[in-house]
Amino acid sequence: KAGTKAVNDKLDEFAREHMGLSGEVNDVRDAVRNLKRRLISLDRDVSDLKGGRENDSSKMGLGKLSDVPSEYDEVTKVEKSVCMQEPVRSLYRSIREIITMVFNKGIRHNDVVEC
Repeated sequence: KAGTKAVNDKLDEFAREHMGLSGEVNDVRDAVRNLKRRLISLDRDVSDLKGGRENDSSKMGLGKLSDVPSEYDEVTKVEKSVCMQEPVRSLYRSIREIITMVFNKGIRHNDVVEC
C-alpha cells in the first residue's frame, strides 16, 4: 500500500503542476493544426509543380516533400518546435515518472485511486 500512496501522491503532484497547462496545451494543439494545414498546402504545391493533383493529400507525408528541400526544412522546424516546447516535454517527463513508479512498485491498475 505504500507504493500505491507514492503513486497517488505523484499523480496529485502531477495534477497540481499541470492545472494551468490547458492554455499551453491548446497552443500546442493550434501549432499542430497549423502544421497539418501547411502540410496539406505544401502537398498541393508539390502536386502542382509535378503537373497535376493526382496525389491525395491524406497520403502525402514528409518523405515525399524531400524533393522540395526548403519547404521540407520549414515543416520539420515547425514540427520540432511543437515537440520541444517545455510544457510538452514536462508533461511527458511526468507521465514517464509515474509509469516508472507504477512498474517499480508492482502496482496494479485497481490499486490506484482515480482522480
